[in-house]
Amino acid sequence: MTAPFTVRPLGREDLAWVCEAEAESLQIPWNKALLAEELVHPNAVCLAGLARGQGDWEPAAYAFFRVQVGEMHLFRLAVLPPFRGRGLGLFLARACLIEAARQGADTAWLEVRNDNVPARRLYARAGFSEVGIRRRYYADTGEDAVIMSMPLDGLR
Repeated sequence: MTAPFTVRPLGREDLAWVCEAEAESLQIPWNKALLAEELVHPNAVCLAGLARGQGDWEPAAYAFFRVQVGEMHLFRLAVLPPFRGRGLGLFLARACLIEAARQGADTAWLEVRNDNVPARRLYARAGFSEVGIRRRYYADTGEDAVIMSMPLDGLR
């Protein structure tokens, strides 16, 4: 049996579905211009998670991260609602961590909304630990962000 998921680089042709997914999945979606900028940023890695559909691969998730000065910062990871609960988020998170380690990152970190329990669980399953809090980090609600981090040395 073939794998149910795969990963490929995001391109400009993906911006329409990524914008739709941003609006469905995230409280403060990035606009098309910001997403397009990230696609060409020299330190950015933008990946699409694909799920096997009726014989074809369907766009089902995406992630944006940067590797700078030996660190990976995961900015975005979202799974489209019809594909949640199947393990795609964990598959994509691990693919990001492996790619970041390949690019020389020693550590990965991210911020996640304190009340986003499903995302916090996902990141913990991927190997992240909660290491701090950024008080009132999110401007829209004043909500705290949980800082999560993990070493990448075991992924090389």
